[in-house]
Amino acid sequence: MDTAIEPFLNYLKTQRRFSPYTVRNYGQALERFRRHVGEVALGALRLEHVRSYMVWAQGHYVRKSLGHQASALRHFFQFCLERGWVTQLPTTGLVLPKPDKGLPLFLSIQQMEALLQAPRRALETGRLSPFFAFRDRLILEILYGGGLRVSELVALRYQDVDSQTGIATVLGKGNKQRLCPLGVAAVQALLAFRRRFVPEATPESPIIIGDHRKPLSPRNIQLIVKKHLRYAGLPSDITPHKLRHSYATHLLDNDAPLRIVQELLGHASLASTQIYTHVGMARLQAVYMASHPRA
Repeated sequence: MDTAIEPFLNYLKTQRRFSPYTVRNYGQALERFRRHVGEVALGALRLEHVRSYMVWAQGHYVRKSLGHQASALRHFFQFCLERGWVTQLPTTGLVLPKPDKGLPLFLSIQQMEALLQAPRRALETGRLSPFFAFRDRLILEILYGGGLRVSELVALRYQDVDSQTGIATVLGKGNKQRLCPLGVAAVQALLAFRRRFVPEATPESPIIIGDHRKPLSPRNIQLIVKKHLRYAGLPSDITPHKLRHSYATHLLDNDAPLRIVQELLGHASLASTQIYTHVGMARLQAVYMASHPRA
């Protein structure tokens, strides 16, 4: 397997244009599988080897992660089959437990407003310098105002945002392009940040930068969001992706059509968007149970 993994990951990166995070996760999954099967040759791998690994993985990973592990193996062996490195797919017949369908975490509108105000309060109290306070507010406004993924945010350039319409052109999963309205507040934050701190920025310049004018990494964004959650006294288990959940939930709570929310999120399948309708139903049920005398 050693000689096959690297070409496979390079194929995902250069030809399939998978995100760097998916390539990294697939690589980690394949390395774990390689260690599990030991010295078994690539062409000798069978379904029992894959099942043995997945049984081991069930004791170490949540069900959703098991699906990612299996996806990595399926893509890898299909790649090997197409190149004649294996004569059959060892993943044929593999059955996994159904993933848990937990409701996504999200912030209420009031909590979201407290988070958006956290950079300004940090500036007023001296916790942050003006550059970081304006920059961090911009990060939060775009994540929530546009429902962007972190990878989409860090890739955003000034040329991608029409400041007149407030619409960003975003390159999402699978190299698919979509249009995302960012909202008035996010555009105002962008213009204020650029005018005050980076007037020399060109259309090709990244929007989200550090104090050395270099682009930030997704990990940087995660730490910034965590910091402001702490400043605002909000739950620490909220991640940048949960702001995307908040975005979708608030849209649907205010009667946005499901199909439109699907387009805004860049979901290939409506089923991925429908989880947010369950959030609304869960809240309705909670209110009913707390309020109705016959509940």
